[in-house]
Amino acid sequence: MQCVRTIEVGLCFLQAKADIRRLLPVGLREPVRRVRVSVAYAVSAIAHWDWPEAWPELFDVLMEALASGSPDAIHGAMRVLTGQKAFLMINSSLRRLELW
Repeated sequence: MQCVRTIEVGLCFLQAKADIRRLLPVGLREPVRRVRVSVAYAVSAIAHWDWPEAWPELFDVLMEALASGSPDAIHGAMRVLTGQKAFLMINSSLRRLELW
């Protein structure tokens, strides 16, 4: 899709963000540790801004990875959940919900 007009550029940007949020978590199952850790860092950084409003399914994706039994998927999800940005994100969400 070639974006020419301003509205089309905005739609392309939103579609690209949705595609990234859909495809990036697949890398959390990557067998190459360095790639998996890099993907986890990227997921954590995006989640800092997009979760929960723009990426509500992220929590379910991470819980699915933790329950999968795959050591790579578990490691990838844990790296997201223990990342500094993720910790701040979860902490602020719990404070908003008055659970912390």
